[in-house]
Amino acid sequence: MKKFLSILLTAVLMFLLPLSSMTAKAAEPTTFCFLFHDVDQVWYYQTNTTTWNESLGRKDVNQFNQEVKAGDTVLVITSGSRVLEIPVKIGNLTIANKDHDKSLAMVKVNQGVDNVMVTDKSALALTGTADNAHVYYDAVGAFENVKNLYASSNSAANIYPALSVSGTLNYFKVTDDAPGVGGGFGQNFPAGTFGYDSENGRVTTHLDLYEHDLNAQPVATTSTPVAAATANKTTQAGLDSVPSMGESKAPLFAGVIGIALIGLGVALKRKENN
Repeated sequence: MKKFLSILLTAVLMFLLPLSSMTAKAAEPTTFCFLFHDVDQVWYYQTNTTTWNESLGRKDVNQFNQEVKAGDTVLVITSGSRVLEIPVKIGNLTIANKDHDKSLAMVKVNQGVDNVMVTDKSALALTGTADNAHVYYDAVGAFENVKNLYASSNSAANIYPALSVSGTLNYFKVTDDAPGVGGGFGQNFPAGTFGYDSENGRVTTHLDLYEHDLNAQPVATTSTPVAAATANKTTQAGLDSVPSMGESKAPLFAGVIGIALIGLGVALKRKENN
């Protein structure tokens, strides 16, 4: 009898192990690639791809709300005149629209996001809280609340990101490509006080309003920041040729973003003048 039970238990375990493996695989992060349709005025997406392929079909945001789970990745490859709302805390939000001279990506994260990456020449207005945000070179980033904000600049080419934070900012640091050139930095900016000169690459907040300790460390978060050196390159392949989804250019819809776009208006104006 004991031998029979041992054989039976072994068989049960062998049956359960594949199920356990399947369960673990199902829990892995899903990548959602979003593209805005100008004519339909709808955000569409495809899963587990960084390049848009019409042969894969497309789904709308109603399906996204049912599929997305905490820790997933969202990649936005176009701008849009409607807000993309994300109901759960995602692990990564990458903006690679590159057409912010026409518009920008407006995203609302209801429960926050671990890591945000705004790639070179892209533009984002984010409502909600980001644990870590990276804005690269000639990009635009307007945020509500950020724990750690990192920026990349190239002072030799006079390229600085346009940055705006309407709420609180705990830690800020700019890394410049030029050897020996230090970027701006600071800590614990009260709500609405952070200012950054995107023409000269310097913090404009009055020194009495924030801390400026060169040895200060980023705020500890439950998420792991993405390495700045590689993050800007991870979504570049295949993103230069974004398919057209219509010819209509609807006006910018900023109702949900609200105060997060106040500072962005100045930044976009500077971009247009260049």
